[in-house]
Amino acid sequence: MNLHTQIYLGDLGNRMVYIYEIFLINVAVLMIVWLGFSVYKWRKSGNRNLIKWWGITVGILFTLGLCILIFSKIFSGPQYFVASQTGIYIPRSVNVLENNYTGDRDEELHYIVLKFNKTQMDDFIKDAAGKGWKFGSVIPYSLAKSLPQPNLMLGGKYPFPKIKKDGYYYLYTNTKQGGSTSFRTDYTTNKLSFLDTKSGILYFYYHSFELTSDLRFEPH
Repeated sequence: MNLHTQIYLGDLGNRMVYIYEIFLINVAVLMIVWLGFSVYKWRKSGNRNLIKWWGITVGILFTLGLCILIFSKIFSGPQYFVASQTGIYIPRSVNVLENNYTGDRDEELHYIVLKFNKTQMDDFIKDAAGKGWKFGSVIPYSLAKSLPQPNLMLGGKYPFPKIKKDGYYYLYTNTKQGGSTSFRTDYTTNKLSFLDTKSGILYFYYHSFELTSDLRFEPH
């Protein structure tokens, strides 16, 4: 597998889950009405055909949903997300040490820690060199704290190291503005990746959030 295929399959898995969720929301009312009518017909005339076909339909929907969930779990996992944000292929065989996520309407936060073997790390470094990654002795936690409004609460067993480490790192922040004459919204995306070359551990942090300002009450 290469990066293009990994991104394609991961995106496909996410789209399938989203479409299936919308489909279930729309079909739920129909299934409830069908069940109620089937029970009514069964009690009134003893005809179980409608209930039988309702059960078959539910079984098909459940099986389809399970298949989509498994596909998404395989191809849309943390390796896919890191690859999609770094532009570097991450094999699915890479060990996931930590995968934390939180999100709501205006904020999305990912903290992922991966463990490479020697071959996987060498391949990653080769690709990272062409993506603008830097090598040096840095304190990863300090790099993360330098980002605009950092949220580092997701780090669990493997938080960003607070001591100097030799490794490759990539720091990215970008803010775009949108809105109207009355309200301004800042859309900020922060990314920090650090690969500890001694342990082969990759720390990946992604934080996307919105901040809306009411310009009507700001001094001119």
